[in-house]
Amino acid sequence: MPNEGAPGLRKVHTSVDINATAAVVWAILSDVETMPQWTKSMSNVRREDSGDFTVGSTVAVTQPRLGTGRWTVTECTPLRSFAWVVSRPGITTTGIHLLEPTPDGVKVTLTIEHRGPLAAVVALLTSSTTRRYVQMEGAGLKRQSERV
Repeated sequence: MPNEGAPGLRKVHTSVDINATAAVVWAILSDVETMPQWTKSMSNVRREDSGDFTVGSTVAVTQPRLGTGRWTVTECTPLRSFAWVVSRPGITTTGIHLLEPTPDGVKVTLTIEHRGPLAAVVALLTSSTTRRYVQMEGAGLKRQSERV
């Protein structure tokens, strides 16, 4: 997982082209509790609030080998992007989900950023799992979106 320039920052990302509208992809992606149905990178996802999925929404996400984290949505632009953050001592992890229109649908870029004094250590210990999980999420989102 390469350092992307900022001290204490480690990042991994993947992009996938999806032959579906942004509305279809967004509906699937923002219905976070259904994620385990289309990606094996998450075994359980539970909203801790109700109503619209927006800034301030909190979600308990359980991932194989990585355990459970409480993610809080920090940015959300419907049909375009959302970011959520989980913090643990010495590290903050951000998951970014970006949709960009293409002539045939949308390009989705999924990014995981680790920041903080323990970012390099966590990246070293989890980089292969993180890379695999981000790719699994992209592939699963593509399959699920193109079925609709």
